[in-house]
Amino acid sequence: MDTSLLERVPTIAIGVAAKLLDVSVSSIRQYESVGLILLHHESNGRRLLAPADIERLELLKQKITQNGFNFEGLRRILALVPCWEIKSCSSDDRSECPGFQDSRNPCWLVSNNLCHEKGLVCRECVVYWEAPKFIDNMKGFLKDAKVSVEESIQ
Repeated sequence: MDTSLLERVPTIAIGVAAKLLDVSVSSIRQYESVGLILLHHESNGRRLLAPADIERLELLKQKITQNGFNFEGLRRILALVPCWEIKSCSSDDRSECPGFQDSRNPCWLVSNNLCHEKGLVCRECVVYWEAPKFIDNMKGFLKDAKVSVEESIQ
């Protein structure tokens, strides 16, 4: 899943996205309600998706239909992603961050996590965008994500 900035710009209405994915609008809302996807909401309440969101949903849908996962199972697996390692958080930051302490939810679902306090946006985070690619191989994700973060720091 290539998640360049342009591919993250939300321009696709939820109804169009549903047709592209061959799912119902309510299915996409379910993905959102359990936290598997973070949709852009306009001021009038209209939900928009980016091309990268479509790719993310396609991948998650595949995990459900081909691998037998359900929403809760996917959410729990994504909760295992150690965002604090990928983001190189200090031990002090970890001890204060609800995202570190909550083992049931991915960091992007945890209210008032340290990233939120720093003004960071989950839809722009490497953890959010890349974690679903490695649901079947969490060790591979951790290795690749750590290398990516280390390269960006240098």
